[in-house]
Amino acid sequence: MPSFKTNALLSAVAGAASVMAHGHVESIIADGTQYEAFGLSNAYNANHAPLVGWSTTALDNGFVAPSAFGTGDIACHRGATNAEGTAVVAAGGEIFLQWDTWPESHKGPVIDYLASCGSGDCTTVDKASLEFFKIAE
Repeated sequence: MPSFKTNALLSAVAGAASVMAHGHVESIIADGTQYEAFGLSNAYNANHAPLVGWSTTALDNGFVAPSAFGTGDIACHRGATNAEGTAVVAAGGEIFLQWDTWPESHKGPVIDYLASCGSGDCTTVDKASLEFFKIAE
């Protein structure tokens, strides 16, 4: 079966300009294997396992200014650094996302997106080049 490397930090973008709060994916289960993603606890722990999600020092629950909606920051967050690891998912495989607590101010749907790192490495892919696809709403 074909497989692909996927960046597991997800954009949960409802599409409205007023969306100001989001959560973080803490872990994923891909084809039965659990991977650690960027949860807030990892921001303060330098000794964590390689993460399959992008990391950031901007710990403000995902706010991206409307003027930056057309940049890579909307997908992976401001000042994000590439994922240290990858999750391999077979075509047709299952993936489960474990989100942290969502702020009460978030009234819209939770929409999960993934992006393939392509034939390259998730540790070096340019976040502005990622093409996202929706997996759940």
